[in-house]
Amino acid sequence: MKRRLAEMRVLLMAERRKAGVLGLLLLVLAGALVKSLVSVGPSASEAALPVGATEAEAVAAAGQDAFSRTVAQVDAPRGSSIVRVARAARVDRDLFALDGAHFPPPAQVEDPKSVAQESRVTAIESPAPSVDEDRARTESRVRSAADRLRLRSVIVGQRPIAVFEVKGDRQRAVVRLGESIDGFVLAEVFSDSVVLEMDSVRVRITLVKPDR
Repeated sequence: MKRRLAEMRVLLMAERRKAGVLGLLLLVLAGALVKSLVSVGPSASEAALPVGATEAEAVAAAGQDAFSRTVAQVDAPRGSSIVRVARAARVDRDLFALDGAHFPPPAQVEDPKSVAQESRVTAIESPAPSVDEDRARTESRVRSAADRLRLRSVIVGQRPIAVFEVKGDRQRAVVRLGESIDGFVLAEVFSDSVVLEMDSVRVRITLVKPDR
């Protein structure tokens, strides 16, 4: 051991410059280790957190503490001490919720669709009795007018023809499909009957059997 130390001493004495640089590096390394050990300790904000605080609250506290230090450093003049700003209290109230005292709920308004629907129903249903009466009178009048006509013969085919005879008039009238007679329009022709139309009311007249 003594021999080893003696050899190192001889080497250091021979190269004093290298020995000085090596000693300086050892001092710098020791200082860096001491500084890192000191900075590893808990910060003031972490020490101030209550027991059982969640990870999110710890992160928020650390961010608030860093922000406070930054603001203090920016606002503080050169050479002055840093003033720490207290962390703001946590707000549990909903800042965007409407206050019922200042913003009462709107009054209930009747749905305009239901009002319009009732109006339409009333407008349609009110004149219904008179329409039915008018329709009944029209049908009665058309049937009475059709009783004056007698169907004597028909010819079916591409150009259907019907031969009519009006009561009180012995003359016969030949009517083609779509032509009119005594206010009626010939709408359809069958082998034993025809359909006449007047005022949107249709009546059927059957073929009169020949007299024997």
